[in-house]
Amino acid sequence: FITSGGYGYIFDLTANTLTQITDADFPYPVSMGVWADGYFVALKSNSAVFQISDLLDGTAWDALDFAAKSQTSDNIISMIYQFKELWLFGSQTTEVWYNSGDPDFPFSPIPNVLIEHGIGAQYSVAKLADSLFWLGADQHGGRIVWRTVGGGYQPVRVSNHAVETALRKLGDVSTAIGWGYQHDGHSFYVLTFPDQGQTWV
Repeated sequence: FITSGGYGYIFDLTANTLTQITDADFPYPVSMGVWADGYFVALKSNSAVFQISDLLDGTAWDALDFAAKSQTSDNIISMIYQFKELWLFGSQTTEVWYNSGDPDFPFSPIPNVLIEHGIGAQYSVAKLADSLFWLGADQHGGRIVWRTVGGGYQPVRVSNHAVETALRKLGDVSTAIGWGYQHDGHSFYVLTFPDQGQTWV
């Protein structure tokens, strides 16, 4: 499932073909998509809404198969699927949803889970060493790097004051890209700032 320019595409690994999703109910424009528990999930641009495809079919969409971030009013900026949970990162907060098996709409927010940190760069979230890492933002500001620990919902600060001061001096960091790798048994989270020509590890 690939999203680009607000559109969605399905790449068929067997036929080696790329096909644009033409279903009229596809939620154009979308900003990103993920695969979650048998569904293709599309994030509607500039909104708190995400929509799912038919089960195991990324070409078929129903306009009624959508949900919205429900505990707070900030838009969803980014999402990722980890530990069979759909993490919905807003500009100030993060909600975590799971497949509840509801026949009307399978995903529901995990009760009593609201993370008081959002994301400052849509593509900064990365999976690494059984954790999620991201460049944070919340109602008080941002430029703090967070990580989850052991599948928990209380993020731990990774960056320190010196790193955060340096990140504040970079200007707009909303285009930062995060990814991770392992080398000699050590895990590294990488943040690349393409507008500033810098990479922090």
